[in-house]
Amino acid sequence: MLKDPPPVSELPSLKEGLYVIQDEASQLVTAILDPKPGEKILDACAAPGSKTTHMAQRMGNEGEIFALDLTTEKLRLIEEACLRLNVKNVKVVKGDARRLLPLSKDLTFDRILADVPCSGFGTLRRNPDLKWRKNEEDIRRLSAVQASILNNLSDYLKKGGILVYSTCTIFHEENEDVIEAFLKSHPEFALMISPKFFLKNAVPWSKKATSRRSRK
Repeated sequence: MLKDPPPVSELPSLKEGLYVIQDEASQLVTAILDPKPGEKILDACAAPGSKTTHMAQRMGNEGEIFALDLTTEKLRLIEEACLRLNVKNVKVVKGDARRLLPLSKDLTFDRILADVPCSGFGTLRRNPDLKWRKNEEDIRRLSAVQASILNNLSDYLKKGGILVYSTCTIFHEENEDVIEAFLKSHPEFALMISPKFFLKNAVPWSKKATSRRSRK
């Protein structure tokens, strides 16, 4: 038994890239996206890079992952994670997922992860103060942001590609409502996995990846 052990996040083996701290629900998102070696992937809202590097691991460092986020500081976190884990197939991109991306005009992706900003109420056990910091107006504002991100990213998906929409919240307004509105306005997309699938299989809703979609 260790006496006065340091936090796991401070162990030398973490800095050496021997492991990554990531909860089970977060890992499931990458499993649902199911990136393949040699594919071209877009990870929107990618910082701090835990899902990005998980994708790279599943791809065996083969193919390309474009890790998108808003600020230089967030991109630095992704770069540091890639360096620590010896990830070689990630390109960081500074941009807003709601708007035209700073990419080549004809660039499209085999799979896209939209791990969107949300109210975070699926993490309430770890962040109980959310009950006092967030209100209904925040939910409405965030659902509009989420819809904008989803609508914009859909233009970058190849025909037959997969788009996964993911949040860490429990509210219909940020999950099912966003998905249903998107599908109504984008008939070229089809829902591949129903939210009921996750309930039946007892997958935690704390990190809810409810919308694996295929573009027809």
